[in-house]
Amino acid sequence: MQHILTSHNYLTKAISSLIDLINDSLNRLWVSMIRARQVEANRKIAPMLKGEYPNMTVDQIWDLLNRSTMGLENLDHLPRAER
Repeated sequence: MQHILTSHNYLTKAISSLIDLINDSLNRLWVSMIRARQVEANRKIAPMLKGEYPNMTVDQIWDLLNRSTMGLENLDHLPRAER
């Protein structure tokens, strides 16, 4: 009887780990899709804001939008758009 309970425990842990892995993968995929849509929206909005930021290029505005909408303001070690 002890052997059956031990085997059941190992199987339950394996299934639980597999379900957690699938859940984490799907959550990361969902977040990636949301971020991709945000980046695309920022790419379309950047030319419209050229009048608000006359000293910046469209790529710099796009970079500014991406950093502000995705919480990347504090990542100064990342390269900024220079074009």
